[in-house]
Amino acid sequence: MKDRVRNQVIPIAHETRLVGEKIQQRFPNFFSHKLTGLCGICSYILFKRLIAECDGAIKFAGNNLHSFVYVDDWIVDVTATQFDKTGQIYFVEKSKIKPIPMYWQPKLIGKTVGDMRHFFINCDWPDQQNPYSSFWKRKFDLPITMGDVYAWYN
Repeated sequence: MKDRVRNQVIPIAHETRLVGEKIQQRFPNFFSHKLTGLCGICSYILFKRLIAECDGAIKFAGNNLHSFVYVDDWIVDVTATQFDKTGQIYFVEKSKIKPIPMYWQPKLIGKTVGDMRHFFINCDWPDQQNPYSSFWKRKFDLPITMGDVYAWYN
């Protein structure tokens, strides 16, 4: 797990964080410098990249407050700075967190893009926080494609 994480997951998580920062700079009226409000977009991007490029049990997780990704039994959260977590990426084994904060207590854990889409379609989040909303469709003809994401890396 550790070698795979070091070689696959962490680089993708860092790239996803950079995309989140670019989105925040483009839409500063919607998202704070801590990336508050970008967990849905960043989790969407991270999940899609990880299931396309990495091995292991990769799952999307979300609740009414937050979304993030599990890799095996590890939480990978590129927007945890909104909860005053240090570092750009929060990566921790779930069993090491006691007690588990509400924002990391998922109501849905999904294994497929369809599961994630179902979560976002049925959540009550503001449009700018939902990758399947009309906000993103108007701006980028979305849902966000991986081509859009790769373009943001440059």
